[in-house]
Amino acid sequence: MIKTKKDTVITNKIIFISVGLALIVLSFFAIAFFRGLIADIVLPDIAKKYFSFHELQTDDGIVIPATTQFITNNGKLFAFCNGVSSVFVAILFYCIGVNVYKCFFLRHMRIDLSKTIRLLEVAVAILAIFTFTSKINTDTNIKKYEIKFQSGSYNKPTENYDGQGLELIGFFKKTDFDTDKVLIPVYMSPTMESTLVDENDKLGQFNISLIRNVGTLSNYSEMMTIALAVVLLVLGNYQKRVEDFKSKK
Repeated sequence: MIKTKKDTVITNKIIFISVGLALIVLSFFAIAFFRGLIADIVLPDIAKKYFSFHELQTDDGIVIPATTQFITNNGKLFAFCNGVSSVFVAILFYCIGVNVYKCFFLRHMRIDLSKTIRLLEVAVAILAIFTFTSKINTDTNIKKYEIKFQSGSYNKPTENYDGQGLELIGFFKKTDFDTDKVLIPVYMSPTMESTLVDENDKLGQFNISLIRNVGTLSNYSEMMTIALAVVLLVLGNYQKRVEDFKSKK
């Protein structure tokens, strides 16, 4: 069976796409891998996992357990190490990709990738916009959906309150009570998830799942933006070689 020029172009495109996908997938794993290595280097172990537990005590000896306070740099550490790792991986995979596609060019695998490059440019722009806006607006609320709770107080004894199954974390004694027997139980605050959805509303459940996991989506979007940007630069370099070659013929 004799291969036609069209068959060769299709084969080359499959090879190009496969290599591009491989670079994208490897970039994902590489960013996470180097992020961990950089974190181990830049911060001492004791600064990564350290917490303290504190209690408050009234003048008359009543101990009030306070919230466990974590003293850690994990949030900023993640951002710093992820940024450094992303830059390193982008440079590394750009160098690898450029040399791989240079070999393709030298082996006379010369096809027009201008349409593919335009699609990648649109994808990178969309992902970059989503990543940027979702990361900088995490604590911004839409005012018309805000619910303002009334501030509570412990003015009345709550001996009959069973906490509704919540974990009891201690007792609090008001200083203006005369008797030591009047103690107010303090319960662990319940965790509330945003927006309840009817179990039959599949679309609503899907949308709420996206909203609740926007942080994770933003991280993946960031990594995808980096990976596609690297592939875009590599293909742009290859396309320039092809166009220069055609102009000299």
